[in-house]
Amino acid sequence: MPLAGNGLPKFSPRPWPGFPVDGLPQIVALCCKLDGRILIQNWMYESGLEFCRELNMMGANIFICDPQRVIVSGPTSLKNSEVFPPDVIQAIMAIFLLSLSEKVTTIIHGTHFLLRRYPDIINIYQKLGAKIEVLEK
Repeated sequence: MPLAGNGLPKFSPRPWPGFPVDGLPQIVALCCKLDGRILIQNWMYESGLEFCRELNMMGANIFICDPQRVIVSGPTSLKNSEVFPPDVIQAIMAIFLLSLSEKVTTIIHGTHFLLRRYPDIINIYQKLGAKIEVLEK
């Protein structure tokens, strides 16, 4: 893994055959649970890391350097929270997955974007044992 100028591991998406930019939000969520720090850069979309504010509201430790770079420090413990993510399906998915990683209550607004892309996601995770309650349709 390449290192940033300050010696931090650095991760960024690349065109095919590199890592796809659509998977970057899930990588950020995963890094919240890993031990250590990493610099994540989304050079493809100017506000592609905007959802990190919501992860911080959940208890994540993410330093937002600028709209395209964040430093994620982990592992972090989540707390009960209510979040209003941007209208980006993969960002909402990352928030959803991170909220399932601990026994906390997370109210996620705007899930209709996620359900439009993954209509059975609630049922699938409930069958796996997740405690999910839909408050609005």
